[in-house]
Amino acid sequence: KQWYQRRVRVFQIPIPNYVASGYRKSLGLRKAGVKVALHDPDAPNALVLYKPPEDSKDEVHIVVDPVLGDILRPHQREGVRFMYRCVTGITAPDNYGCIMADEMGLGKTAMYSFVLDTVETGTGV
Repeated sequence: KQWYQRRVRVFQIPIPNYVASGYRKSLGLRKAGVKVALHDPDAPNALVLYKPPEDSKDEVHIVVDPVLGDILRPHQREGVRFMYRCVTGITAPDNYGCIMADEMGLGKTAMYSFVLDTVETGTGV
């Protein structure tokens, strides 16, 4: 057979007796309804990166995942806040980004990873 005549096989999950849940994530579509923060901004030790104005109905709190936020040191928590403000243009309008330069071993990679995770999962940015 020619390569274009081969039968296409459908991917199957390699777990015996696996039954998929009814949940299917569709890209580019959001569920209609009230927007809520992914994580509780009032939780103890919550690392809140953005607090919307009181009268805002379209914006929600942006909170770092508590599992990640609990392992950050105080200087890293402030670094994550700083990076988020820079990446989203809050610090300087129309400028999106920052340069992190410090001594080795202070957690710049971890801070970057936490900001990236928060932006990807918690905002529409």
